[in-house]
Amino acid sequence: KLGINSLFTSVDLDYNDFIYLTLSGRKDWFSTLDPEKNNLFYPSVGLSFLASEAWKSKPDWMSYAKVRTSWAQVGGGAPNPYAIRATYSAQSNPHLGQSLMTVTSGTIPSLLNPYTSTTLEAGLEMRIFNNRVGFDLTLYDRTTTDDILNAAIPPSSGYGNVALNIGEMKNRGIELMINSTPVQTENGFSWDMSFNMAYNKNKVIKIADDLTSLQLPGATTRTLNGWIYHFEGQPFGMIAGFKQLKDSNGNLVFNSTSGLPVAGPLEPLGRGVPPLSIGFNNNIRFKGFNVSFLLDSRWGGSIYSATNAYGTDFGVHKRTVENNVRENGITLSGVDAAGEPFSKTISAEKYYRGTAYTITDFFVEDADFIKLRSLALGYDLPSSILRGTPFQSANISIVGRNLLLLYNAAENIDPESNYNNSNAQGLENFGLPTTRSFGFNLSVLF
Repeated sequence: KLGINSLFTSVDLDYNDFIYLTLSGRKDWFSTLDPEKNNLFYPSVGLSFLASEAWKSKPDWMSYAKVRTSWAQVGGGAPNPYAIRATYSAQSNPHLGQSLMTVTSGTIPSLLNPYTSTTLEAGLEMRIFNNRVGFDLTLYDRTTTDDILNAAIPPSSGYGNVALNIGEMKNRGIELMINSTPVQTENGFSWDMSFNMAYNKNKVIKIADDLTSLQLPGATTRTLNGWIYHFEGQPFGMIAGFKQLKDSNGNLVFNSTSGLPVAGPLEPLGRGVPPLSIGFNNNIRFKGFNVSFLLDSRWGGSIYSATNAYGTDFGVHKRTVENNVRENGITLSGVDAAGEPFSKTISAEKYYRGTAYTITDFFVEDADFIKLRSLALGYDLPSSILRGTPFQSANISIVGRNLLLLYNAAENIDPESNYNNSNAQGLENFGLPTTRSFGFNLSVLF
């Protein structure tokens, strides 16, 4: 059972309808935390200035303008109601007439502290040209301390992971929304469009004393050479694995006996969470007909593809036939583990099967994409048809979702594929393409 008891208060003040001040304070008591440290107080303050109201002689082209800023804290506890106590259940088979118990949870219980997130935000909102164009710009800086995360531990412990308070994480970013009506004619034709963009730059400042990396539970590839980690000083949720080892002079290192590449140490290979998202929505109307479509995209992320790793091992990936490698083999050159010059030709089968499950970096790709996320064709029924019915208006439309992948930087896979259902993004394993869906909508207004 999970419970939160709270006290909340707020004060709203305004001056002449153009300066607004909001103050709030909240205190929570969390049932999932250490009873000695299970409460947290977090305040907030927000100030906004409505320039379009204060500026009595504003230009004709300015319809609305507001500047805002705020500072706020929020907090929280563990989502699991049994995070601080071990729970047990009776096994079906007794031993010597006595019931046997088993640990119910796979997470080691911990006496956790509440996490705190502190955000400083500033924004500008404007509408101009008789509300034909508008934008909303937001800048923010958010620091989270004592965040509660599950860390993977060896299964020999009897558990799969442990809940920890990690030290500090920082997010800085910008969000922009632009709305516009570029065309609007007297004969009923209109075109409305909106553009939204969000960029988030995050960084793990500190995990814990004497701990500089943290593996997320369940975030392991079936090929057993790729993981999702938090690394101190790196962005949240990095794909971790192995590159081919290089010596101090940049020469590739090979095993002198097998001829296969030697894997280097575990290191970050790419961001599992894309930092930039962009959307572009359009709605066109003319004499009762309307067409709308949404383009959606992500940029700056990476993905490890187990599909391409397996395809390389099975010999069905195109790299296993390029440049006649099956007939001529693959010539490798560099140095061996002792630093001596190395050169050897081995079969393509031996090389690709030997690297498919060892060199992670060979299968980490950019995950940028642009998708036609939705398309709708609609028609407003004429009022003459609705006369004598209880309906004021009605619209029928055909809607399609996830229709086209217009651009894909990843090879052979959907870049939105994900191997687990947690927030550990960046791993793919035989991911299926996104399903197209089609529907019929009827909207009525009484």
